[in-house]
Amino acid sequence: MTKQPTRLADFPIPRSAGADVDGTHTDQPAAVPHAMLAPAPAAPPSLAPTLATLPETERPPEIPRRALGARVPVPLAERLRAYLYVSRRSQQEVVEAALDDYLRERGA
Repeated sequence: MTKQPTRLADFPIPRSAGADVDGTHTDQPAAVPHAMLAPAPAAPPSLAPTLATLPETERPPEIPRRALGARVPVPLAERLRAYLYVSRRSQQEVVEAALDDYLRERGA
Protein backbone atom coordinates (compact mmCIF):
# COMPACT_ATOMS: atom_id res chain seq x y z
CA MET A 1 0.00 0.00 0.00
CA THR A 2 1.28 3.48 -0.89
CA LYS A 3 1.84 5.99 1.87
CA GLN A 4 -0.54 8.97 1.64
CA PRO A 5 1.01 12.45 1.44
CA THR A 6 0.98 14.26 4.76
CA ARG A 7 1.97 17.77 3.69
CA LEU A 8 -0.13 20.04 1.52
CA ALA A 9 2.83 20.53 -0.83
CA ASP A 10 2.91 16.77 -1.49
CA PHE A 11 -0.63 16.57 -2.87
CA PRO A 12 -0.94 16.50 -6.67
CA ILE A 13 -2.57 19.59 -8.14
CA PRO A 14 -5.09 18.87 -10.91
CA ARG A 15 -4.52 21.06 -13.95
CA SER A 16 -7.22 22.37 -16.24
CA ALA A 17 -7.18 21.42 -19.90
CA GLY A 18 -6.28 25.00 -20.81
CA ALA A 19 -3.08 25.17 -18.73
CA ASP A 20 0.26 23.70 -19.75
CA VAL A 21 2.70 22.11 -17.31
CA ASP A 22 4.70 25.33 -16.98
CA GLY A 23 1.55 27.29 -16.03
CA THR A 24 1.06 29.11 -19.33
CA HIS A 25 -2.34 28.92 -20.91
CA THR A 26 -3.29 27.70 -24.35
CA ASP A 27 -5.78 29.36 -26.65
CA GLN A 28 -8.64 27.18 -25.38
CA PRO A 29 -11.04 29.11 -23.14
CA ALA A 30 -11.79 27.71 -19.71
CA ALA A 31 -15.20 26.15 -19.19
CA VAL A 32 -17.72 28.49 -17.56
CA PRO A 33 -20.37 26.91 -15.32
CA HIS A 34 -23.87 27.10 -16.78
CA ALA A 35 -25.20 28.88 -13.70
CA MET A 36 -22.85 31.79 -14.35
CA LEU A 37 -24.11 32.18 -17.92
CA ALA A 38 -27.75 32.49 -16.90
CA PRO A 39 -29.12 35.99 -16.33
CA ALA A 40 -29.28 37.13 -12.74
CA PRO A 41 -32.66 36.38 -11.17
CA ALA A 42 -34.60 39.50 -10.33
CA ALA A 43 -35.66 39.95 -6.75
CA PRO A 44 -39.44 40.25 -6.49
CA PRO A 45 -40.60 43.66 -5.30
CA SER A 46 -41.78 43.63 -1.72
CA LEU A 47 -44.25 46.12 -0.29
CA ALA A 48 -43.44 45.46 3.36
CA PRO A 49 -39.87 45.37 4.65
CA THR A 50 -38.73 42.04 5.99
CA LEU A 51 -36.46 41.46 8.97
CA ALA A 52 -33.56 40.68 6.64
CA THR A 53 -33.95 44.00 4.75
CA LEU A 54 -34.39 46.34 7.72
CA PRO A 55 -31.43 48.58 8.60
CA GLU A 56 -29.52 47.62 11.76
CA THR A 57 -31.07 50.53 13.70
CA GLU A 58 -34.63 49.35 12.99
CA ARG A 59 -34.11 45.64 13.67
CA PRO A 60 -35.54 44.23 16.86
CA PRO A 61 -33.14 42.86 19.47
CA GLU A 62 -31.50 39.56 18.57
CA ILE A 63 -34.17 36.89 18.37
CA PRO A 64 -33.18 33.31 19.22
CA ARG A 65 -32.98 31.05 16.18
CA ARG A 66 -34.11 27.48 15.67
CA ALA A 67 -32.63 25.16 13.07
CA LEU A 68 -34.99 23.93 10.35
CA GLY A 69 -34.31 21.27 7.79
CA ALA A 70 -35.79 20.97 4.34
CA ARG A 71 -35.04 18.92 1.27
CA VAL A 72 -35.67 20.70 -2.02
CA PRO A 73 -35.43 19.52 -5.63
CA VAL A 74 -31.94 19.81 -7.13
CA PRO A 75 -32.96 22.39 -9.81
CA LEU A 76 -34.41 24.64 -7.10
CA ALA A 77 -31.26 24.29 -4.99
CA GLU A 78 -29.11 25.18 -8.02
CA ARG A 79 -31.26 28.26 -8.74
CA LEU A 80 -30.82 29.33 -5.11
CA ARG A 81 -27.07 28.75 -5.28
CA ALA A 82 -26.78 30.85 -8.47
CA TYR A 83 -28.87 33.63 -6.92
CA LEU A 84 -26.71 33.65 -3.78
CA TYR A 85 -23.58 33.97 -5.92
CA VAL A 86 -24.94 36.82 -8.03
CA SER A 87 -26.61 38.73 -5.19
CA ARG A 88 -23.76 38.15 -2.70
CA ARG A 89 -26.31 37.51 0.05
CA SER A 90 -26.19 34.71 2.56
CA GLN A 91 -28.49 31.72 2.34
CA GLN A 92 -29.75 32.62 5.82
CA GLU A 93 -30.90 36.08 4.64
CA VAL A 94 -32.55 34.82 1.46
CA VAL A 95 -34.40 31.90 3.05
CA GLU A 96 -35.51 34.07 5.99
CA ALA A 97 -36.89 36.77 3.68
CA ALA A 98 -38.58 34.25 1.37
CA LEU A 99 -40.25 32.40 4.24
CA ASP A 100 -41.34 35.68 5.84
CA ASP A 101 -42.88 36.90 2.55
CA TYR A 102 -44.58 33.53 1.95
CA LEU A 103 -46.17 33.51 5.39
CA ARG A 104 -47.25 37.17 5.16
CA GLU A 105 -49.06 36.47 1.86
CA ARG A 106 -51.02 33.73 3.59
CA GLY A 107 -51.89 35.80 6.66
CA ALA A 108 -49.75 33.82 9.09
